[in-house]
Amino acid sequence: MHDLFSGKQDGLTFREYLSNWREMGIGLGVGSFVGMLPGLGATVASFLAYGIAKRLLPHKKIGTGVMGGVAAAEAGNNATAGPTLVPLLAFGIPGSATAALIGGALLLQGITPSPRMFELHADVIYALFTILILANLFNLVIGRGFAFFYAKLGSLPKPVLVPTIMVLAVIGSFATQGNPFDVLVMLFFGFFGFCMRKFGIPEAPLIITFLIAPMLEESMRRAVMISGGEWVGGLLNSPLSLTLLGIAVLVLVLSYRMRFSERLEAMAQEQEPVNEDSNDEHHTGR
Repeated sequence: MHDLFSGKQDGLTFREYLSNWREMGIGLGVGSFVGMLPGLGATVASFLAYGIAKRLLPHKKIGTGVMGGVAAAEAGNNATAGPTLVPLLAFGIPGSATAALIGGALLLQGITPSPRMFELHADVIYALFTILILANLFNLVIGRGFAFFYAKLGSLPKPVLVPTIMVLAVIGSFATQGNPFDVLVMLFFGFFGFCMRKFGIPEAPLIITFLIAPMLEESMRRAVMISGGEWVGGLLNSPLSLTLLGIAVLVLVLSYRMRFSERLEAMAQEQEPVNEDSNDEHHTGR
């Protein structure tokens, strides 16, 4: 690629792009699906795409600094932009803060986001599609032009980078509510995350849990109110709920199956050198 401090900018070659097509495909699929779900957003899609790519492509050694991990996470991040408009235009429910702003702008123009927009305001729909296509082209040009400088920022020496991040983290945690206790919470979870990384525990599931938990509580409260307190019966009587539960169980089973297969392969690889050594000793004895 290029040396970040030599002033030379080679960038990624087309072959390097193609070598990560699986990771980008996983990120595209995960990001598109997550983008259509209201409230999740690009952060959740990025972590999910990274985790799924790491599971499905163990031979790529994602998580060790290889390019494929970045490709999966960034593809998942960027793929959520367009699909967040799907729930807005189909049901009037914004899928993200940006989609909510677009919905507010449409309401100011006297246009109510709903399925009838495709009949009554087809010109607005096509204009949104055109803007999304042009925005991606501009994003490609600008990102390509400034990628060298962004990478250079990430390669600053740790004595410069770490204190800067710490100061910004303290300011950000305090500025949210003006409460000093939030700074202590930030420091505690920073130390907790350091311990997790030290012992090889993945941080992504914990982060995704914190992002999804408020939405889960709100959705649970709404489900209880709609079902009149019989939320278990309502959950099991809905075909959509049963389908989503089945998908969740299937993903869980496949995940454990893949993990079990990886352990069996690792054990087999560990036993092969032992068998070779014993065979060599046997032949030497003869």
